[in-house]
Amino acid sequence: MKRLYIFIITIFLYTGAFTQGNLQFNQVKLVSTIETVPAGKVWKVENYLPSSQLAIDLNRPSNQPTAGGTKNFIMLVNSSQVFLQTTITREVGRDDGYWNFTGYATASDYKIFDAPIWLPASTTLAASTNVLSLSVIEFNILP
Repeated sequence: MKRLYIFIITIFLYTGAFTQGNLQFNQVKLVSTIETVPAGKVWKVENYLPSSQLAIDLNRPSNQPTAGGTKNFIMLVNSSQVFLQTTITREVGRDDGYWNFTGYATASDYKIFDAPIWLPASTTLAASTNVLSLSVIEFNILP
């Protein structure tokens, strides 16, 4: 019987050592300047708010994109660049860029960042090139 109790206590302690805790919603933030994820919290980067738009020539038929050019949307994680989206426009009639063969954008060309990024405590985050701010959900880590 004593061995059974020792076995049960061992299993309980073993499984308790590998639990990760629960997440509790804390707040929604818009991060633009450098901020650090506080201790005991995690951030979930949901999306970004762009500070500029694609170059569109309104005098061209159906608002075709201006030929040539690249636009990057970047955030900084621990001072390193993370590309959220890169948009490349090419000459009309060439099928080698972000735009389709006719030069018109398709619905999927306007897709914005579609995967959340989880950041642990002590990670720094900031908006960068062509990004006004980042939409972040902050969670408390509960034992």
